[in-house]
Amino acid sequence: MVFSSLDVLTQRIQERCFFKYGKKGMSLNHHKTYVITHIALALFIFLCFKGGIDNFFAGDDFDWLFDAIKTMQRPSTLITTLQGHFIRPVTTLFFLVNLLIAGSNPVGQHLTTILLHVLNVILLSYVLGRLCKNRLTGLLGALFWGVNYKHTEAVFLTYGVSDAFVLVFWLGTLSFFLSQRKIL
Repeated sequence: MVFSSLDVLTQRIQERCFFKYGKKGMSLNHHKTYVITHIALALFIFLCFKGGIDNFFAGDDFDWLFDAIKTMQRPSTLITTLQGHFIRPVTTLFFLVNLLIAGSNPVGQHLTTILLHVLNVILLSYVLGRLCKNRLTGLLGALFWGVNYKHTEAVFLTYGVSDAFVLVFWLGTLSFFLSQRKIL
């Protein structure tokens, strides 16, 4: 009984609101609502993770900062420096840009990783909304994914930023693909 009334409520919301993808485009009012809900989602995710802004650097962060300093002195080390057994120029470039902008202040690094996580949540909302053909599903899926405790390493420990970058590139590619396809 609870599920049937919940289904009826969900159907009524979808009929009256902007959440369902239609064959026509979105009206201006629906577009504003869509943008406002994503801004609210981004602010909520940011507030959930803002407690980690004051964290200091962790163990591997110092290696990445050292690699960024080496890259400033010799730019060729961007593609030749090994981090363990891997060459990760995007992560080294991330630390280099953050080092140039915020210096050695960890607040700038952590703020950037939180904003990168927020970007992933927004992209995931778009992709899920397109795949499910329901914006409400995309928003709720992105909300639950965004506040999941499993993301603490990628958000609070700046050396986990490589995972966040992989997801940005993957979701960005998938969202571009979905925006160009008319079937999905």
